[in-house]
Amino acid sequence: MNNVTKQRTAKGADTVFAQEKKFLQPTRIMMDVGVTKTSKDDKYSLIYVKSNYYSVPDYLFGNELMLKSIQ
Repeated sequence: MNNVTKQRTAKGADTVFAQEKKFLQPTRIMMDVGVTKTSKDDKYSLIYVKSNYYSVPDYLFGNELMLKSIQ
């Protein structure tokens, strides 16, 4: 399919891609931009993060939890 010559350009997809490949920018590296911290829930299964309370499932009560917030 990529070797089929197009009527408009008289070139195949492989040929056109080889020409455009030199103009492509390199891939970007994924970066982790969040803030990670550990916290423990209180007796009401709530966690306090940035002046807000968030509920936690009961089965996680008493465990140390890793929190990740994206700013």
